Amino acid sequence: MLETPASVAQASWAEIAACYDDLGARPLTAETVEAWLAEWSRLEEIVSEAISAAMIAYTCDTTDPAKQATHHRLVVEVAPKAEEKSVGLAAKFARLNWTRPGLEQMTARFRRAIEIFREANVPLASALEEAATEYQSLTGSFMADWEGEKKPLPHLAPFLQSPDR
Repeated sequence: MLETPASVAQASWAEIAACYDDLGARPLTAETVEAWLAEWSRLEEIVSEAISAAMIAYTCDTTDPAKQATHHRLVVEVAPKAEEKSVGLAAKFARLNWTRPGLEQMTARFRRAIEIFREANVPLASALEEAATEYQSLTGSFMADWEGEKKPLPHLAPFLQSPDR
């Protein structure tokens, strides 16, 4: 079982998928649903954190091949497939037709995710992430002369917000 964002970042898609598949294979009843939801939530949390941490690490240094490879693998291979697995778990939860006060918004969000999900979009999401990664790689190395210093463009972004630019 993957327990930390770092373990997810090092895991293969097969290892990550196995965690989703384990949840999908478990019987879901009114008695087990709270624990099941807690485990699913924790899995989503660590996968999301791993993806975010890899993106931050990569965008801070787009020249590091290891950071680029980890980011690329997580956003291109893992994220779209994890979304597909999550929709499957949401469908399993929805079939239980169970709720309690305080979960109405979550249940409605799951139903919407099920309604709009299209399997054909999974490779499209991967291709979009691939293009975004390539764009970040190209623009991450851009430098500008600013007040006598070379600065990376992201360091100048706050000046775009200033009315006195």
